[in-house]
Amino acid sequence: MTFIEKYREIVQKNKSYVCVGLDSDFDKLPETVRQFPDPQGLFNNLIIEATKDYVCAYKINIAFYECRGAAGWMSLEATLKGIPGDIPVIIDAKRGDIGNTSKKYAQAIYEQLGADAVTLNPYLGIDAVEPFLEYEGRCAFILCHTTNKSSSEFQHAMVSAEGSSRTGPLYELVARRVAEWNKTGSCGLVVGANVPEHISRICELAPGLPLLIPGIGAQKGSVRDVVTQLRGIDFMINSSRNIIFAGEGEDFQEEAAGQAMALRDIINDLLEKG
Repeated sequence: MTFIEKYREIVQKNKSYVCVGLDSDFDKLPETVRQFPDPQGLFNNLIIEATKDYVCAYKINIAFYECRGAAGWMSLEATLKGIPGDIPVIIDAKRGDIGNTSKKYAQAIYEQLGADAVTLNPYLGIDAVEPFLEYEGRCAFILCHTTNKSSSEFQHAMVSAEGSSRTGPLYELVARRVAEWNKTGSCGLVVGANVPEHISRICELAPGLPLLIPGIGAQKGSVRDVVTQLRGIDFMINSSRNIIFAGEGEDFQEEAAGQAMALRDIINDLLEKG
């Protein structure tokens, strides 16, 4: 089953476009899990168990595990084992290097971790992306317009594609180029929820590509402004801190479930209303 097939099946099953980001900062874990041998892995598995009926994917930001060395890697593996097999897993690694190195990154993420998708940086061009596209049925979500404050330093720079006199912002060139790379249906785009005014244009330049949309909640993205741009598009709205750290006490997983369910219902209501 391809990533997009898996995604569409779970969307139908859970009636959800919510992607929960397991950005489980070790320093923010509740006291109730800290007494156990693997607090991070336990916390994640409790979150997964509580939210699995309200999501269409889980996104794991690998930095929160790599920074802990071997212990973090063990927590990452424990987390992956806890995710039901019918729910897509995205490794948020933002990789992008010369082809030989990217080949090893792809091997680690797809073969060792068994992920369904990954986030990539397009700055080095197709050489850095192609090794990931060789894995049939997986999805490479490529950074197009990100949520960070300084994203416009490069992403809004006016550029022209090679061999063309037409100019436009860099993020538009990225969208067009990724659409060209999408020969096997293995590409998607990362577009921040805090730039809803650009979503329609990006979809126009890269029709049919699925969108991973971070930036809801802590980064001030508006669910309403985003969803109105997304009808008829494969998309997932990621929420991390607002869900996994919704509660700090013994019932933190129930608080997380409530936040995930509420976000799912808001999105569905907006889609139904048109």
